[in-house]
This record gives sequence, C-alpha cells and structure tokens, in this order.
Amino acid sequence: MPIFNYKARDKFGILIKGKVEERTREALAEHLQNSGYTIVSIWEQSKFQKDFETFFNNLKQVKKQEIIIFTRQLSGMLAAGLPLLTCLSSLASQTPNRKFAGIIEDIKKDVEAGSSLSEAMFKHPQLFPEVYVNMINVGEVSGKLEEVLQRLADLGFQQMEIKAKIKAAMIYPVFLFGMMILISIGMLTWVLPRFVEIFEKTGKELPFFTRLLLNASYLLKNYWWAMLVGIIVAVVLFKKYLQNPKGKFNFDKFLLSTPVLGKLIMNYNIATMTQTLGNLLKSGVSLVQCLTVTENTVRNSVLKVILVELRENVVKGKGISEQLRMSGVFPPMVIQMISAGEQTGKLDEMLTEISEFYTVEVDYSIQNMTSVLGPLMLLIMAILVGSMALAVLIPIFSLVKIFKKK
Repeated sequence: MPIFNYKARDKFGILIKGKVEERTREALAEHLQNSGYTIVSIWEQSKFQKDFETFFNNLKQVKKQEIIIFTRQLSGMLAAGLPLLTCLSSLASQTPNRKFAGIIEDIKKDVEAGSSLSEAMFKHPQLFPEVYVNMINVGEVSGKLEEVLQRLADLGFQQMEIKAKIKAAMIYPVFLFGMMILISIGMLTWVLPRFVEIFEKTGKELPFFTRLLLNASYLLKNYWWAMLVGIIVAVVLFKKYLQNPKGKFNFDKFLLSTPVLGKLIMNYNIATMTQTLGNLLKSGVSLVQCLTVTENTVRNSVLKVILVELRENVVKGKGISEQLRMSGVFPPMVIQMISAGEQTGKLDEMLTEISEFYTVEVDYSIQNMTSVLGPLMLLIMAILVGSMALAVLIPIFSLVKIFKKK
C-alpha cells in the first residue's frame, strides 16, 4: 500500500504530523475525520523518498537520551490531561530521529487497535527493557501512568548521568595511554634505528639494553602484522571466554576484587539495583517480581547469582537482609538499612536512601580512580620514555669514555 504524509489538528488544536500506509488518500481522510481530526493537508510519498528514508532510518540508532526525553514528555502531556493517542501522535511528529518516530507510530497503531501501552512497547525490547515495560504496566493498572513515567525518566537520567561521569573520568587516562603507545612506536621505529645506524659506523658493539630494544624495533617494523593478528586472536578468545558463564563469573569476580575499580563497580551496581528495586516497589510491584526484573538488569555475574538466590529464598518466605549478609559481598550499611526497612515496612524508602547515598559514593569512587590512574599512566609513560632514552644515551656515554681515553 502507498504511504501518505499528513498534517492535521486534533480537538485541542494541536498540529499533528505523521505518515501511514493506506489504500487511498480518501480512505485516510475519512479515517482522520472519524478520529476527530481536522485535516490540513495529505500527500503521497514517492517510492524514491520511501526507499531513501527507509535506508537511512535503518542506519540510525535510538539513543538512551531520546527514550528518556520521550518518557518525560509523555508523562507531562498525560499529566496535562491529553489523551494517550494524541500524545503519541504529537511525539511521533516532534521526534527528530525518524527511526524512533516510526516506532512511536507503531506503538500508536497498536494502542489504536486495542493494545495497552505496555503491550505495544513490549514489541520493542531493544528500546524498552523489561523493567520499563513492567513499570508502565503497573502504572496502567494503578491509574498512575504519568507518575510512573516521570519516575522512569528520573531513573534514566540518574543512570545516564553516572555513566557519563565514568566516561568523562576515563578520557584523561585513555588519552595518556594512547600518547604512551604513539611515543613508544615512534621511538622504536624511527628514533632508535637512526641512532643505531650512526653508532654502528664507529665499529663499536651496542650495549645489551640497546640491542634488546633494537630487536623489539625490528619485530615491530617487520612483523607488525603478526602482532596485530595476535591481538585480534587474543580479543576473540577473550570474548569467547566471557561468553562462557563460568568464565564471565570468574572475570566479574576478579573485577570486584580489584582495589579501585572493584569499589566503583560495586558502588555503581548497588546504586542502580536499589534504585530499580525502590522504584518498582513504590509502583506496587511485588517483591519477587521486583527481584526478577532487577536481576535481568544487572550485568555483573556475581551479583546476578546473588539476586537469583535471593529471589528463590524470598519465595520461600525468607528476608532480604539475612540473605545479603550471607553473600559476604554487600557492605554492612546496606544490609542494616534494608533490615530496618523490612522491620518498619518502609523497604522502598530505605532502598531509595541507599540509592541516593551510593550515587554520591560513585562520584567519590570516580574521583579516586581518576586520581590513581592519571599518575599511574604518567609513571608508566615516564618509565617507557626513560627506557628509550637510556637505550640512546648509554652508547653515547660509552663513546665519550672511548674518546676521553684517546
């Protein structure tokens, strides 16, 4: 069927733009009028436009930030009293990313056909994860959809902010690492070989340390392709190792045991886990279902195993705090606050407090990691550059001694 673009105004006077598949222009006009819209214009999309737009839309990715903004805008429009279909039509027309706009249009069509919003979103798991859809479903059942959407938007912004801080903190160490690699390659492939050519003309034997680095230079210049293949093979094997559940568990356990990075990973996971659990409980989701959803959002295998065991024990009627204490992984403060929440019946509030506390702790962990990694990378760079310099200076000193004896 042909695709038609249209502009129309709803009963509130809001201009809505969209495109739909329809048999004829007249059929679309009749459908829009029956839905209470005032038609502004309708025009058919050419086949070239359709193919061109489809090709480039498939190349685009929907960013996390776009989903969060969509969630917040939908919450605000529903809170203002606008019908859900009107909200979806308006958001689809306003979304710059046409791939995302097309998905919103699909959701609107499913809702028009009788599906709930959560059922329509469930068809797009790449954009709306299980925790998101479950909370939407709870909002629909409880009649507090706009409140749940606002909570989801806040949750998404907080998690995105934490990830952005971690990425920003890694820029300087990664820059230093890149500079270190470039300087090392330059010294080995350009500076050292040219100096050796000059020194060999004197007929003197090169010192052991210089010969060692010269061999490294030879390997780098003549067998770089073998090194590149080796790196690729190592990366592939490492990825396969991580695909194995036991390998992933062992690696995640190792990461948690590292001095600085391990604390950052733990603090981040505690913040996101308690944040998700607290929001789900506030939305009226049962504790068992909350744990099921949360364990699917956790990527660290060690913590995922703990959450699975925790959920199984909660089904048997056991408390959360005792199970966390037995795991030996979570800090005592977390266990004590959860225990207090269970005893007072305010577990959701305690989980929110824990989340807020550990969100701040993540900031401190990022600062600590940056303060350690920066000087460490500088030290490694100094050692490498110093080693290269010694490889050049040692022969010079030996020549100076020879000339002095003469």
